[in-house]
Amino acid sequence: MQPWLRFDMNSSVLDWLGLLLKRDLIIAFRRSSTYITPLVFFLIVITFFPLALGPQESLLSSLAPGVIWIAALLASLLAVESIFSEDFRDGSLDDFFISLEPSFVLVFAKVMIHWLITGLPILIASFLAAIILYLPLDSFVPMIISLLLGTSFMSLLGAL
Repeated sequence: MQPWLRFDMNSSVLDWLGLLLKRDLIIAFRRSSTYITPLVFFLIVITFFPLALGPQESLLSSLAPGVIWIAALLASLLAVESIFSEDFRDGSLDDFFISLEPSFVLVFAKVMIHWLITGLPILIASFLAAIILYLPLDSFVPMIISLLLGTSFMSLLGAL
């Protein structure tokens, strides 16, 4: 059993969840490509649309929500493969499933980490994308809320 999975019997599921979150965040930030690649992809797609379609504000503002959504979904799909792959390669995924803790905690932690690493930076970068694509101000809050739900759903879907 991996040393980071060892803790006393008085520990709760929340303690185990905290250990998983801490471990996976440390691993993810050691490999910067896990969170930089989807973010850079998102920003490249967003910046190419005004170059391809022209700088007309009316055209860009009418297409902005769809462009931001498509770019966000494609960028989050770019990193879906990494949710369980590292744990599968090093054998810690087997340790998770043979431990006495419920496996939904593992899946929930992995999905949460994936969203924190890919979805949250994309959500933050969508503020810049809204400015670049002249998104109307009244569409901004609904787009952010829908991106919050959409990117988290893509992380859940990726765990399947």
